[in-house]
This record gives sequence, structure tokens and C-alpha cells, in this order.
Amino acid sequence: MSTRGGLAARSSVAWAVVGLALLAGCGSEESNILDDTPPSTTAAPTADEEAVIEQYERYWEIRIQGQSAGELPANALDGVAVGAALEGQYAVIAQNQQSGLRRVGEPTLTDFSADVDGDTATAFVCVDDSEWGAEVNGEPVEQPPGGLSAHAATLERQGDTWLVTAAVDDETILAEKKC
Repeated sequence: MSTRGGLAARSSVAWAVVGLALLAGCGSEESNILDDTPPSTTAAPTADEEAVIEQYERYWEIRIQGQSAGELPANALDGVAVGAALEGQYAVIAQNQQSGLRRVGEPTLTDFSADVDGDTATAFVCVDDSEWGAEVNGEPVEQPPGGLSAHAATLERQGDTWLVTAAVDDETILAEKKC
């Protein structure tokens, strides 16, 4: 083995290490040669998607307030929900009142999103209801274990306003939302 060859081999290894170090330091947050994670393709929400998400957030706020208070004023969902979504919330409140049930605590709502197609939309949210308990006539009720689940609703544009029209119970659609 010659010294020259050994030096050349050691020199090649050294340059390879330096090259890898330089490559690791190069790149940006969008692109890293050593990172095999694909770049994010999530686009910023459109104005319509933002409006749908805001309306769906408002719907959930009212829903939580109503179930926590044990009542929902007659006009609470005006300009927010119509049809089955409106009727469904008042039915839940009426059923809770008959049984003396009131929700306590609050669910955690995350990852609101929307798919808009013309004047119709589907809004999604991840709901963790593990901190949203219940009581009947002031006594805590044993709840099934809560957890994270997807919820969705359809919305329709009426004039300049998006209105929640119905809850989505289709498991195929709900499976699209990864919570």
C-alpha cells in the first residue's frame, strides 16, 4: 500500500464528509436534499373557505353555549343555520331540558377546514369532547370515554351569507378529515 494512495483515499473520504456537511447545511425550509418529506401542498384558504370556516365556528360556539346553558334563545341561530341544522340544535336542547341534562366544560375544536363548490360547501372540524361532560339535575353523569373525532356540516350560500344546513353523518366524508 503506498502512502500516496492512502493519503488520496483519506483525502477523498475527508472531501466526501465535507461535501455531505455542506449539503446538509444547504437548502431551505421548502427543500432539503436529505429530507424525504414531500413539501406542503396546502394552499391558503380562499375568501369563500374563510367565510365558511368562520360561520361553522360561530355555529359551534352557539351549539356549545346552548348545551351548556341548557337553553337556546329562539333567534340564537338566525343568520347562522337553517333547515335540519337549525331544527337539530333546538331538538337537542329540548331533549336535554326534558331529561334535566346540561353539558359542562367545553370541547376542544381544532383544524377547521372547508371545501367550497360554487354556492355549497362542506365544513370540517376535529372535536375532542373528553373535557365536555354532562350533569343531570346538577349531578355529574358518567360519560362514555371522549376523544377526538371528525364532525362536518353542509353549508349553502344565501345572498352574501353562508348558512349551516345539515350535519354530515356520512362516514366516507368524515373519513376525509384526519383528526
